[in-house]
Amino acid sequence: MQVVMREVCAVITKGTLVDGDMVAVSSAPLLMFSLTECCLPEGASMIGVCVVDASMSCFQLGQVLP
Repeated sequence: MQVVMREVCAVITKGTLVDGDMVAVSSAPLLMFSLTECCLPEGASMIGVCVVDASMSCFQLGQVLP
């Protein structure tokens, strides 16, 4: 049995568009949002947030103690 390995040559999804030529065609933001919760030793929890705009190559991180 022969195993053939391939490399990733492009990532093209609505949230992770990385081809510069394709981004220039559309000015619409390409946003991704991530949310996670972490339990702290005191019994409280912390919520982490990340927002990525792939069309502008910027991201923002934050955390909240509810």
